[in-house]
Amino acid sequence: LIIFFIIFLLIFAYIFYIIITKKIVEPIVKLSSNIQAIEQSRDLTKQVKMATNIEELNILQNSFNKLLLTIKFYYDKLIEAIYTDKLTKTYNLTKLHEDISKKDLTHGSLIVFDLKSFGMINRVYGHNVADDLLEQFSEHMKENILENETFYRLYGDEFAILSLNETSEDYIKALKKKLKKKNFEYKQRSFILDVTIGYTNSIDETSLEKANLALRFAKQNKFPYYIYNNKLLIKDEDNNHINWLKKLENALDNDQIIPYFMPMKNTTTGKIDKYETLARIVENGIVHTPDKFIDISIASGKYPLITQTIIKKTFAYFKDIDNIKFSINFALSDIINKDTTNLLFKALEEFPYSQNVVIELLETEEIYDFALLNNFIKEVKKYDAQIAIDDFGSGYSNFNYILNLDVDIIKLDSSLIENIFTDQHALVVVSNIVRIVKEMGLVVVAEKVSNENIENILTIHEVDYLQGFHIGKPNKDIL
Repeated sequence: LIIFFIIFLLIFAYIFYIIITKKIVEPIVKLSSNIQAIEQSRDLTKQVKMATNIEELNILQNSFNKLLLTIKFYYDKLIEAIYTDKLTKTYNLTKLHEDISKKDLTHGSLIVFDLKSFGMINRVYGHNVADDLLEQFSEHMKENILENETFYRLYGDEFAILSLNETSEDYIKALKKKLKKKNFEYKQRSFILDVTIGYTNSIDETSLEKANLALRFAKQNKFPYYIYNNKLLIKDEDNNHINWLKKLENALDNDQIIPYFMPMKNTTTGKIDKYETLARIVENGIVHTPDKFIDISIASGKYPLITQTIIKKTFAYFKDIDNIKFSINFALSDIINKDTTNLLFKALEEFPYSQNVVIELLETEEIYDFALLNNFIKEVKKYDAQIAIDDFGSGYSNFNYILNLDVDIIKLDSSLIENIFTDQHALVVVSNIVRIVKEMGLVVVAEKVSNENIENILTIHEVDYLQGFHIGKPNKDIL
């Protein structure tokens, strides 16, 4: 009987062991192995699955799976915050750095670009308008990039495209052309956005640095785009910027900003009776042209001081000259700057020959506010001064300007003039612009007249004034 009882206990113990193993131990082991697999793979989409009817174990399984879903939700939110720009909902600089560092990304290109004069939009229209335009711009770019490209907002108005293919110059031109055709709208106000581009056709840890260097070089030289090459040395670029900033500060402190006057020839009389005023830095007898210091003056916030200096010195120079007209260049930033406009209006009010003054609106490819410009023009014309549009026929300059603005003079862009004697198409464009504009009662000026042939052909086509090195070079004194 005792032996039978022992055997019975052993059988019961074995059956109990089998039940415990199958119903409890194996599901727990399965749970443990599932957890280890999730931990190793770091795949939060996986779920724990235990084949058990034990309620407590099912509760444990369900609770763990819910915990995984909660962790995944907050993990995704964290990743989104790390890699996504908050405003535009595009990838950001952190994501770009990670994508560039991927080991399998060994070829392709990186394009970086910024919106031209976008800081002006912030100042003129405010952050709400600027932010809305940035969102619209980002959506437009995301909709138009290729399948093997990724779009990023780096910061401010700077963006990037990382491509798995090399980028050609034709691609860059097409990108800019498509963007120029796009109208961005904000509360019934239309904006056209343009970009300056720098790019590199190599992908490594220095790609962003290279593309940014190409972008800075393009902006400095007013190129629409530029591709990186080994001649662009970051150290030299930075040193050059610092050196010119010091030169500019020294020029402002030591009265070295000097107006130079470029002569214009009247084709009717054959005389020089008008001049364009240009800013120069004259340092120890060396004359520095604006291409060396204007961009740095804008970036450093010193540009208004240059315009204000030119206004003071130019009006003082011509105060006793009653038979010569002169123009002063004004950018949109000058019109927005109250100190600059107040100085101009005061100078016009006190000047005895204000009818000889021309304010030349620079074509800087900024987004013009016609209401703002027209208010400025009305104020200028109270003093019988005139308004000219510079670089007509290129960039954003078009007949919209002369339809919407009360202007008196247009200056044909130099790119239309320099090949007019050898390029029949250029001649047709210029002759038609001149004909239409003169029918509207406006005066036409041609820049970059470099030889007698160009002078003769422009005179035949009744251009009113000629300007260029063939006519005369800029000088600190008039002829």
